Amino acid sequence: MTIRRLVWHVLWIAVMTFGAVTPVMSAEVNLASVTWPPFSDEPDASRFAIDLVHEALSRAGYEAATSIVPAGELTRELRLGKYAGSPALWRSTDREAFMLFSDPYLENRLILVGRKGTAVDAASLGALTGKKVAIIEGYAYGEELDNAKDVTFVAGRDHQQSLERLLGEEVDFMLVDELLMQYVLQHQATEAEQYLAIGTTPLISRSLHFAVRMDAKEARLMIEAFNEELQDMIGDGTYNRILGLAWIRADVDGDGGLELIAGSRAGTSAPLRTYQVLPEASRRTLESTTPDRFMIEGRLFETWEEIPDEYKLPTVWSAEDTETILLFDFGID
Repeated sequence: MTIRRLVWHVLWIAVMTFGAVTPVMSAEVNLASVTWPPFSDEPDASRFAIDLVHEALSRAGYEAATSIVPAGELTRELRLGKYAGSPALWRSTDREAFMLFSDPYLENRLILVGRKGTAVDAASLGALTGKKVAIIEGYAYGEELDNAKDVTFVAGRDHQQSLERLLGEEVDFMLVDELLMQYVLQHQATEAEQYLAIGTTPLISRSLHFAVRMDAKEARLMIEAFNEELQDMIGDGTYNRILGLAWIRADVDGDGGLELIAGSRAGTSAPLRTYQVLPEASRRTLESTTPDRFMIEGRLFETWEEIPDEYKLPTVWSAEDTETILLFDFGID
């Protein structure tokens, strides 16, 4: 139990014993991020990282608001103290000098996508010598991109433009976050099968963190409270709901193995491809024969056959569920 939760528990006991007391107001936290769909953006757009962090902080008793600042200015404005922190940051030496970072709550894994029939099994960007790869202008891809000297990177405004260049044979590949491709496989499986070859090996991986300035009010308590909420949110289906995914993979019980986690609807057959929310390095090394277990609404099942029929319902996605999910326009009438 976090200190903040303990305070609320004591207050509840006081109310039951002595009557009403003056409530403690939630602490307000002003955060900042950049436009980086589907992880961060304005409230009416794709911003799953922001939504996850806001939910965890709300559960811990903090009221968070995130402003969008221009690309390239986030670290400077955080350093100047204009904001208490950010909901979505990669760790770096300069940021660690003045900020505290949470445990990772997502991992950005950039994979290779090519046209149907193209080999997308490259183990590194350096293996793509002589190829043209579509990327997004303004994204901080890091040293992996800088070190791939014999690869031509073609920057565009967004992933849709990258797709159009790929299908138009202007580039050989596009570099895309695995989460985005998970949406395509979940909601546009027919088009993906017809037009795309989707890699499975991450060419760039970065863990994503909530971070606050060291001198922010309750900075360390806030980080600790946030970390404590993460596992509950993964296990109770909150991640599935906010990410808009039928199935995710994570080590919920801390035994080093990964569980396949669904919301209240598991679908009519065992999932063929799922999204792992946290870095692979966070799990202990297990025998490759160890099977994944299933978790639905906090209940663990060793096999698909053990899952009660009440959960084996078709996954239904409403327009409201998918309106902020980034999907591709394949140009099909």
